[in-house]
Amino acid sequence: MSLGWAETQATQLMTCMMFGAIVLQLPIGWLGDKMDRERLIIWLAVLSAASALAWPFALGSVWAIYPLLFVWGGLFVGIYTIMLTIVGSRFSGSEIIGIYAGMGVFWGVGALIGPTLAGAAMQVTTHGLVLFVAMACAAFALAALRLKAGSAR
Repeated sequence: MSLGWAETQATQLMTCMMFGAIVLQLPIGWLGDKMDRERLIIWLAVLSAASALAWPFALGSVWAIYPLLFVWGGLFVGIYTIMLTIVGSRFSGSEIIGIYAGMGVFWGVGALIGPTLAGAAMQVTTHGLVLFVAMACAAFALAALRLKAGSAR
């Protein structure tokens, strides 16, 4: 809204993003069944970071921002979806319950801290949200790359 979008339009953008987050889980899940999930998780994080960096350019065009946010929502939420499948394929029994509980706790911590950090970033610069989201996704991609490289040894 600080970039000139009306509240109704901003709500529609969020709705489009959430719709992509729901609809694209089917093809992302299919990809998770067909390819290396660790590689997929890295690609989802890298593409999430890159497409977040495209937001400022796309915000000037209704025809660009809606598809971008639709796809970004799917990519971003796909990270969590594929992480659940990775955990589910590696663990079972009481181990998986503990890991899923831990994932839930970290999700909650992120839901508490993330908006605060994003809000602070938005106060610092016009595109602070973009930078925050891109850096968070890139950091996750780097962590996943490091873990994948460590497990390959």
